[in-house]
Amino acid sequence: MKKLAILIISVFSIYSVCLSNDNYQELFNKANQLYNSKNFMGAINVYNKILKEGYVSANVYYNLANSYYRNNQIGEAILYYNKAHKINPEDESINLNLKIANLKTVDKIKELPKFFLTKWVDDITHNISVGSVSFWTILLWIVGFIFLAIFLISQSILIKKITFFLSVVSFIFAILFFYVTIEAQNFQNSRNEGVILVPSVYVKSSPDASSLDAFILHEGTSFNVLDQVGDWTKIKIPSGNIGWIQSNSFETF
Repeated sequence: MKKLAILIISVFSIYSVCLSNDNYQELFNKANQLYNSKNFMGAINVYNKILKEGYVSANVYYNLANSYYRNNQIGEAILYYNKAHKINPEDESINLNLKIANLKTVDKIKELPKFFLTKWVDDITHNISVGSVSFWTILLWIVGFIFLAIFLISQSILIKKITFFLSVVSFIFAILFFYVTIEAQNFQNSRNEGVILVPSVYVKSSPDASSLDAFILHEGTSFNVLDQVGDWTKIKIPSGNIGWIQSNSFETF
């Protein structure tokens, strides 16, 4: 009797998943049709409905961002391009459209200069998926051990020299890729950024409406989130400037 109950529950669970997937695909197709017919607001509503039902993917975020962009809502477009990028940082279409959307922003903030090695590591870790770099790390370790095994069993001096060199090179690159994997994972876990969604907002010197205005930011500008006090959030923009804005003026990704 107990086995029968488990079987019935399993069947209903599988059936529910199938219905859920069918519902997702139906909504996704409907949103795509609305987008293709240039009903961008309608597409936005349906894509958001998909997200509210728990179906999160780079494709949904990307299509939603495209809809916002075509509807001239640049802040929301940049927000969802960034969300799509976070899931799939290697996608060329996402990265290209994010750059195009950023060109529409009012604020042209120059990033603080970085040491070239730091910039190189950041460029890699911020634009590569953890799964992809993990695959290459494991592959390099395997290749390194294969060359090492050939070195140990070979009787040829020439082959020993070649395989020893290749194994060392493989292990060096495996270690480098392992480091990149850790950095990419840390970046994904610690990433806490936001995008301004209102036309403009004054950044305050302290979490108080009566405090001095430090500077102004406009829709679509991205920043790092540092802290939160009540309805105020401490932010840092790429130029290094720090201030406080009201939490209802942006959304994180």
